[in-house]
Amino acid sequence: MIEVYKWKIFTIFQDNIKDELWVVHNIEKCFRWNVVSIIWITDKQEILLIKEYRPWINKYIYWLPWWKIENWETIEDSCKREFQEETWYTSNNFQYFHTKYPSDFFIWDWYVYIAHNIKKIPDKSKLKPDEKWKISVEILSIDQIKDFIDKDEIPNEFFCFIIYKLIKRIFEK
Repeated sequence: MIEVYKWKIFTIFQDNIKDELWVVHNIEKCFRWNVVSIIWITDKQEILLIKEYRPWINKYIYWLPWWKIENWETIEDSCKREFQEETWYTSNNFQYFHTKYPSDFFIWDWYVYIAHNIKKIPDKSKLKPDEKWKISVEILSIDQIKDFIDKDEIPNEFFCFIIYKLIKRIFEK
């Protein structure tokens, strides 16, 4: 495999592979770091989402809190750090929910955890958000979230899948 491009969040490699008929194909694979998403369900059966401006689509959209797992971190450490940086809440109790495994050409894992025993961080000055764009934290009902999905205000299909999986497993028992 030959590295053809490297950027801060991904590296693209090129390789030649043979199929079952021994035909050689030139392929590219994009490797990027693994990420974690955090879901918080309130006592009122609401979910915390972040609303963030995305310049390439020129609008605000909703996301689950998520980002990179640093090389030195456990997944749970990354959950705690990202949850704090993006929401100003903290937890030491994260429960595994789902893993999105890589496709053939986009190689990274995406882990989803549910946060429990949430506490508001009283002193935000000790935290350093890593976001370029202003983030707002919103706690929304399941019906509001479904409406946002229908209106493409949650355009990430993986987040939509996770929310619907969450609804099936937790809210529609």
